[in-house]
Amino acid sequence: MQKTMLAFLTLILVNIFVFGQVYTFEFIGYDDAEFVPANPALEHGLTFEGVRAAFSPYYANWIPFTTMTYLADHALYGFDPSGYHLTNLVFHVINSLLVFMVFRYMTGQFWLSLGLALLFALHPTRVETVAWISERKGLVSTTFLLAAIGAYAGYVRSSRKLLYVATALLLISSLIAKSMAVTLPCVFLLLDVWPLNRYSLSEVFSRENRAICVKLCIEKVPLFLIVVASGLITIISQDESGSMSTLTDVTIWMRITNTFYGYGAYLAHTIWPVNLIPFYPHLGDALPLWKPGMGMLIVAVMTVFVSMQLKRRPYLFVGWFWFAGMLIPAIGLVQVGAQAYADRYMYVPLIGLGIMIFGAIGEWAKSRPEIAKRGTVCCAIVLTGFAWISWMTTSHWENTVGLFSYTVEVDDENLVGHTILGMALLREAELDESQVHLERALELDANHPPALYALGTLYLRRADPGATAADAEAMAENSETYDKLENNIGAGYLMREEYERAEPHLLKALELNPGNAVAMTNLAIVRHSQGLLDEALRLAEDAAALDPSYSKAQEFVDYIKGN
Repeated sequence: MQKTMLAFLTLILVNIFVFGQVYTFEFIGYDDAEFVPANPALEHGLTFEGVRAAFSPYYANWIPFTTMTYLADHALYGFDPSGYHLTNLVFHVINSLLVFMVFRYMTGQFWLSLGLALLFALHPTRVETVAWISERKGLVSTTFLLAAIGAYAGYVRSSRKLLYVATALLLISSLIAKSMAVTLPCVFLLLDVWPLNRYSLSEVFSRENRAICVKLCIEKVPLFLIVVASGLITIISQDESGSMSTLTDVTIWMRITNTFYGYGAYLAHTIWPVNLIPFYPHLGDALPLWKPGMGMLIVAVMTVFVSMQLKRRPYLFVGWFWFAGMLIPAIGLVQVGAQAYADRYMYVPLIGLGIMIFGAIGEWAKSRPEIAKRGTVCCAIVLTGFAWISWMTTSHWENTVGLFSYTVEVDDENLVGHTILGMALLREAELDESQVHLERALELDANHPPALYALGTLYLRRADPGATAADAEAMAENSETYDKLENNIGAGYLMREEYERAEPHLLKALELNPGNAVAMTNLAIVRHSQGLLDEALRLAEDAAALDPSYSKAQEFVDYIKGN
């Protein structure tokens, strides 16, 4: 018991040492606004209405349990980011403790479980999940996932049906927090091989083993039905939001090559976790073929190797397929978003590689006890190095400007990095520096709507509205589908009182988005200047009705009526 408590204390303290700095961090201008300040569920607070709103799809996600943690944070901290960061850290500490407890229960090996938990806690690929408030869903989902594994192990040991029901409920809870747990029933089949020892894959062709295999697969049928239902809900949510790429956007060939490239990148980041950034662009056809080729070779060699070791070292097989299998939902075969891969997706799959590493170290230490202490020292040095890199990487997440300045320093061709950095600098009124990054973004993609809109906004904030309109109109040649940019161009001409030049851009904005109350108000100003008072009043009243929070629309209504 004393040794266990010391392990708990160690895990808690190392997490606080590395990640405690997040308590002073800000919201990041990369989805945090959508998940917290702009989240409609938070408007209702921690009430029945708020909980009901949490169960509605939002921002291409259906993550009710995660949203409810935001509701609790909002009730405690309002919109102070410190509290939200603290909750992220608490979940990560809980997950680290669960890794230790669950694997000690399954294996009975204290040092293997502690080493695995320390790797899980301290590896630099944890940083994105812990330091990014928007990735709360990964933390919450993992808490339920690890608890489900513990419940499943208890069910196997005791054959109590109640624990099977608990496993199913915890699986559902994990999926409701984030859909990454869809491969968990397959993980249960792996755990049946090792460490639960219910089945031997090395004797797969024996009649007795085949019967056991069929029985274990049938046992998992209810769990597979749960994950299929969850997968369908996720696909529908992502597809309806437009987040899912079509086969025209990302071809099957691109998906396959990026899959093997991704596996290679994840292994590289595990071994040498430096220069980790929040966004790695999908290269599409521009991906050099040697990269997926190398990834494919590594995957093939490792798969053959662990299969050959199956009888003597089943933990290698289980660990490898835990890693490879848990990544399948995020590896890019079903492409969501514009990233090639992301460190947050390694939060749970890393456990599989840890099983391989510490299982091998444990076996080696048993066979050569005279050098076990040296192995312990080497592990401590490596884990300390990971902790230091994690601390340094975490420090970049303090605010949006710091994070994305680091991102473009690492990768100058990062379109998302330059765009978000430019937008963040724009909010801080650093117009010259903002323009540099937004123009760099447009060099990378001349038709990137967020960069176009931000640069149009920047021009509007310049002292010379004439330059605003002229420069923005030149940009509009590259973007015929972004209503906010068209409105910005029109507004630039309004500032110069060039109403005729403003009119076509405002009409275009409303053609693209009839619900743009700002463009509608600006068009009302144009109509008023043309003497079309009735139409001006109608447009202004419609704008005020569309968006009551946009006070300028109602002010213009009052102005027209007062004159």
